[in-house]
Amino acid sequence: DVQPPENGQPVPPVGLVGFGSSTNLTLNAAGVTLTQAQLATEDGQVSFLIAAGTQMFDSHGQPLRSLSVSAYEAILPQSPDPMLSTWDFGPEGAIFNPPITLTLAYSSEALGAAGGLSENTLYISFWDGSGWQRLPSTVDTQTNTVSALVSHFTLFALMGQKPVVESVPATIPPTTPVTSVTPPSLPPVQTVNPPETTSPAASSQTRPGQTSSSS
Repeated sequence: DVQPPENGQPVPPVGLVGFGSSTNLTLNAAGVTLTQAQLATEDGQVSFLIAAGTQMFDSHGQPLRSLSVSAYEAILPQSPDPMLSTWDFGPEGAIFNPPITLTLAYSSEALGAAGGLSENTLYISFWDGSGWQRLPSTVDTQTNTVSALVSHFTLFALMGQKPVVESVPATIPPTTPVTSVTPPSLPPVQTVNPPETTSPAASSQTRPGQTSSSS
């Protein structure tokens, strides 16, 4: 419903693009939300919790007239950690006071595709024009979601720290030293010549009972 502000002029609800929530987001003429709003995409991958009394302005300081969400498909700026998803929220430069709660969903398949990330390392980060800035984030492992407070719109990403792989030093089996055994030196072989044997001269022997014959 259209809410009449203090000056009597009707203020139309904020236009929502990419959200499937049936909840209307209405601001007064000063850009302040009149009631709490829970906005979510049709697939439940993105949701916002906006408290009543939140100031919402565009980059020119005017009351916000639209909110949009879309998956960011262009080439992504380099990030220090793997990304599970990246989102473009508009209008760029919109500001919120107090900050609103952004919640991003994840799946076990996405964790595996990103290199086997652990749920406890997930966090939400935003692009500040020159680098990714990490936000204090809360991981709910029961609902597979990560939440953070955001005070403005730009590119946002769901990231996770790479698992630390501990290097195990290779075990080298001990080598058995080879001992060279030198055989003992044998004494030189001496050639021994047998002594010469002198054959005795044949002698005429007389057998017993024989008489020598005379010539």
